[in-house]
Amino acid sequence: MQYFQPEWGTMFRVLGSYSGERLSEVGAYGLPDTYESSFTSLDFVITQSLHHFARGVELKLAGVNLLDEKREYFQGGELQRLYEPGRKISLSISYTPF
Repeated sequence: MQYFQPEWGTMFRVLGSYSGERLSEVGAYGLPDTYESSFTSLDFVITQSLHHFARGVELKLAGVNLLDEKREYFQGGELQRLYEPGRKISLSISYTPF
């Protein structure tokens, strides 16, 4: 979902995704397959043009993996490994000369 206000130069975007259980690794030598469990991801981006102060300058705030769901991998019905990707928040300023 995205909202853009051209008069102010503001853009707000929310990104969500869901991934169901999926095959991660094919079993070999008699071992069962490994599956990654389902997870949901939520990200956002807010950008603000600073064209009133300096043409081509933009401020951006972004958040990735806000729900911080763990990634679990199962082999033969037992937990094989656990991955915690963590959240990421960033703030940046950019300049485009044209």
